[in-house]
Order: sequence, then C-alpha cells, then structure tokens
Amino acid sequence: MIDQSSEHVEPSALRRDNLQLDLLEEDGATPSPFVTSPVKRFREIPIMRNPYISPYVASDELLEGLPPMHIIACSLDPLLDDSVMFAKKLKRRNKHVQLDIIDGLPHGFLNFSPISTECKAASMRCVRHIMQVLLWFPRGGVV
Repeated sequence: MIDQSSEHVEPSALRRDNLQLDLLEEDGATPSPFVTSPVKRFREIPIMRNPYISPYVASDELLEGLPPMHIIACSLDPLLDDSVMFAKKLKRRNKHVQLDIIDGLPHGFLNFSPISTECKAASMRCVRHIMQVLLWFPRGGVV
C-alpha cells in the first residue's frame, strides 16, 4: 500500500498489476496533454517542414540546384535513416551523391577524436571527403 503522508513506498505497492494510469480528462472525453507524443508534436512544428532545415522535404526543383553531395552518417546515429532516405532521394533525381556510413560510432563522434582512435580514424574519413570536394582529391587517395 502507498503511504501518501510520506515519501516511503511499500515494495508490494509497486507491482505491475497495481499500477493504473488515468489517460482521460475529468470529463472523460480527451487524453491529457502529457499523453500526446512529443515526436508527433515535434513533427507538427512548421520549421520542421522547412526544406532548408530538413532537406529531405525539399522539392525536386530545389534539389536540382544542389551541388554533388557527400553525406557522412554513423550506424549509431539517430539521423541515419534520414541520411539514407535523403541520399536515395538525390539518387532518384540523378544527382551525384556519396553516402559514407561509419560503423559503430554515434552522432557527434568528432567531439571524441582527441581521445578515441576509432573517432580519429572516422574524422580522417571526413577530411578525405572535404579534400575530394575542395581540392578535387581523387577518391581513395591517402591523407
């Protein structure tokens, strides 16, 4: 039993079959605001449909003006699916795109380059892509 007069909770009161969550407002009609998915609310923000924020939602006309693309994503990146979908969208438009997926690292791995050999090696892959773009460095060249 839960003793509401103190912060002590009896372990027997925490059994799964004792837990209840009232998802209805007092009038019984609509779900409480805390039940609404934050992801759904996030997707409904107008800026998330802005093609300059999320190029995946860009029109074909806007994509036509893009230069060749180098997309680097990580296998543990929450944006991996977005990167793959965007690369596929560019390919369907016959745009030049290179998608490089770095295995076993998370989004933000560049921050760990000074302390991780894996992150340092991955950051050098990024440098190679930059060299390809800016210096016309041949693909597969040594840095």
